[in-house]
Amino acid sequence: MLLFASNATALDEYLPVNPKTLEVKGGLGYANITGGYDSEGDTFSNPFSLTATLADLQIKYGIVNGLDIGLHVGYGSINETDVSDASVSGFVQPSLGLKVWLLPNGGAAGLVS
Repeated sequence: MLLFASNATALDEYLPVNPKTLEVKGGLGYANITGGYDSEGDTFSNPFSLTATLADLQIKYGIVNGLDIGLHVGYGSINETDVSDASVSGFVQPSLGLKVWLLPNGGAAGLVS
């Protein structure tokens, strides 16, 4: 059983990091949406160009056996051209979490963010 007290973007792996261990994870994603499929399954082209770039960084540190603290920061940039030349970018709300593994042989864990 895993108990959460956070928003949906603060989800984490089930087990905490080992004691005195620093774990760093990063990710980068890019999408360029140029078209799609209609209800008949035929392809169509969008009259605009939409690109999105997303990056994230997660740092976790194991305090003692079964307890870690973590920080997750994300950044996103969305650009639309050919229609309104709109652009939106910025950092998402950072998430600071504390994870406790209550029963080492399986059972219950908790994440508070």
